[in-house]
Parts: sequence; C-alpha cells; structure tokens
Amino acid sequence: MFVLIASWLEAAEWNKESGALSVGTEVTVYCEKSGKKLNSNSFWATVTKVSDTENDLYEVNDEHGVSHNIHRAYLWHRKRCSIAAGHVTDNNVQDRHAMQHFTTNELVYLEGYMKEHFPEDISLGHIARLHQHSDSTGEHFKNTGAINDYTTLIDKRGGPSKTASVYSFGAPGHGKRPYDGIGGRWKRKIDQCTSSAETGLLECTASGFIQDVDDVHHALDYYFGRSTGKDDQLAGKNPIHHYRVFKYTANNNTVDRPEETFSTLQGISSHYQFLVGNMVWCTCTNGHVNICLAWPS
Repeated sequence: MFVLIASWLEAAEWNKESGALSVGTEVTVYCEKSGKKLNSNSFWATVTKVSDTENDLYEVNDEHGVSHNIHRAYLWHRKRCSIAAGHVTDNNVQDRHAMQHFTTNELVYLEGYMKEHFPEDISLGHIARLHQHSDSTGEHFKNTGAINDYTTLIDKRGGPSKTASVYSFGAPGHGKRPYDGIGGRWKRKIDQCTSSAETGLLECTASGFIQDVDDVHHALDYYFGRSTGKDDQLAGKNPIHHYRVFKYTANNNTVDRPEETFSTLQGISSHYQFLVGNMVWCTCTNGHVNICLAWPS
C-alpha cells in the first residue's frame, strides 16, 4: 500500500476580507490575494484573541511570539484542504514505475476533483504549482528514472510557461507522520475486518472475508471512500476532507515497466531538492542552488 496526501490552501477562504476567525486560526498577515503578485512583507501568524469586535481587530502572534493587532481585512485565512489517497496492489514489486503510475493516477483524479469541488483553486484547469515531498528512498523516488519522469509533469500541464514544480526529499523515516498515520489507520481497519470475518461474514466485501486485494479495496472504500463520517476525522493535526482508494491488479490498471535508458544525473544522492520550470531544472544542496540545463524528457 502506498499513501499519498495532497493539501492546499483554499482560495475562497484566503481571499475573504471579513468573517470571524477563531483563536488558534493560522493566518498570513499583509499578504496578497490568490494569483496576485507576492507581497514580500507578509508573515505567518496565529490568532490569539479578538481585540475589538466592533472594529474587527484581532491579536495575532507571529513565529517569534511577537503580538500584533491587525484588522481582519489584512488577515488571510489559511484554511487547508487535504485529500488522502491509498494505492493497493497485489504486486509486491515496489519500484519507481509503481510510484510513477500511482502518482499519475492520483494527479488526474485530484485535478478532476478540484475542478468539481474547488474551481477557484484550479483556475487554469490544471495544477500550476506542484510541490512534492518524499523520503529519499532510492528505489521508489530518488533515482535518475524517477526524476526524469517527474520533470515531464510540466509538459503534461501546459509546459514550463504554465507550470512549475518542486520535488523535495527528506531523510528516510522523517517527516512522514501524517502519511504513516493514515496508512496505519487503514491497516488497522483491515486487521479488524480480518478478525471480524472469523465470527461472521463482512458487509464491506463481496466475499464476506479479507482474502485478496479486491477485498482490501472494497473494505477501505466502504469505511473511508464513501460518506460515512470518516472524512471529518483528524489525521494528526491535519483534517482529511476526502479519501480515495485506488486498486491495481494483474488484470486492471496494471503498472507498466518498459525498457528505458537515461543519461545519468550525477551526484543525485547529494541533492535534496529539484525545481522544474522555465526550461531549466535546479538542484539544491546545503542551501545552495545550482542552475542546470533542462533535464531531457
């Protein structure tokens, strides 16, 4: 099972200049509206109290703990929407081809979901700024073939003049708490279903048991993919608003593994971030950015 979580700030909430904000709400102060030129004087803060209800003033604390009294019109509400996608398969080969296939399926679904439910957040009809983060597992993510595939994503979304992407790598086992938490919940649910099947047939699978990937997919979709109230529960501190479970078998939605050749990207293990856009790709190492020629597609 692969777990991927997509998250973004909702433009409709971000652009509001009025409306009550509760204590603890994350905001950006003196920012710009969605799609406008970046205001370099903006800063992150959290609401600590309503200073003056009549005049719509709020007390906020910035990252240094300094308090500010700011009018509501200059507070941009950072309301986040998160979608968790699970990819279940009966193929135990977990390589970059599988990761690329899962990512492609999820991006197509995500863009369709946003067009339907959050049109203000995808005004161009495709994701224009894509920031991805993963651990540095070489067989899945951090290798020449994976980076080559990743850099071609902009070509499928309007080209370098319309789309830019950033791919960041963290240390293995670090920064994955929300992902592992969601995966853990799903695995525990399957364990519970397996135990329940020992005393009676399950309602969530056609077979009444947990025997194969079809049963796992049906069970997860039953408990998480439908409107069962689970969508409003929390995964760590991040609310998951929507779940989607994909299934891959030898006869359905198979992972292709074609023969490929690439020009090796030298020193890939020493880089922790790749940026793609405007016909160049960049690599970042220890705080320094190296601008390089376009990665061949």
